[in-house]
Amino acid sequence: MGRTYSEWWMHGHQDLPPNFGDYLELHVGNKFMVQMACDKGATDYYASSDGGDIRDGNWPCPNASSDEWHTRDINDTKGCGFGIAYKSDVSTVGPEDITIFSVNYTCPWYRYQWFDVPADLPPCDDCICTFNWIHSPDDGSMQMYQNGYKCKVINSMPGKQLQIPQLARRCGDDPDFNKPPDPTNCTGGLKGGAKQGLYWLQQDGNNMFEGYYAPPYYNALYDFSNGAQTDIFISNGVPTGNSVSSTLSADSSVTTSTSTP
Repeated sequence: MGRTYSEWWMHGHQDLPPNFGDYLELHVGNKFMVQMACDKGATDYYASSDGGDIRDGNWPCPNASSDEWHTRDINDTKGCGFGIAYKSDVSTVGPEDITIFSVNYTCPWYRYQWFDVPADLPPCDDCICTFNWIHSPDDGSMQMYQNGYKCKVINSMPGKQLQIPQLARRCGDDPDFNKPPDPTNCTGGLKGGAKQGLYWLQQDGNNMFEGYYAPPYYNALYDFSNGAQTDIFISNGVPTGNSVSSTLSADSSVTTSTSTP
């Protein structure tokens, strides 16, 4: 928390691209898997870790409790989201360009986490994707996590045009503050709509301004469904506003991993 935009955006790795040709590949209508871990040695990529193989089944942090990822138990997980920008130059990508397309409510409880890709996501052979997570205030100081990826969307069809993502709105059941759900306050109202990522509690660049003990989450509280976000497309193919930039095509597959900072 309290970091400058250049420090937190893309985890401060804007000038540290992946190896040439390395992409997170997204096959529409399917799932992709990432690995959440406190150390690279706890993932299937342990061979290049100084500590070697310390994997512990599906547990993200060997020999440690869930306090390591700021979670009391699985019911205290608040979800993670993957977003996409239909741009290839990370230096031109800003918060308003990222559309959250997939959410997993149990993330980051398990080492292996699966995310659903919307069937209508347009193809792209050189896009920018992000991993995003904000944890509960119940366990540890508040933090916001984001990592960036080069990504490809594999779709033999043209897909559907994306809406311009809007700010997510707090509209779900909010028992911590004794507030019932108010679907009319959701982004896009009852129909939902494409939402930006949640950027909060930093020195600058925020789009969420909730208090320290009222963090925004990638779950129903902000009208993110569990799985593929199917409300991100222009309704019935009829433009309801400007869309994100045009897309390209792709045709390969890979599994990726990420670690909790």
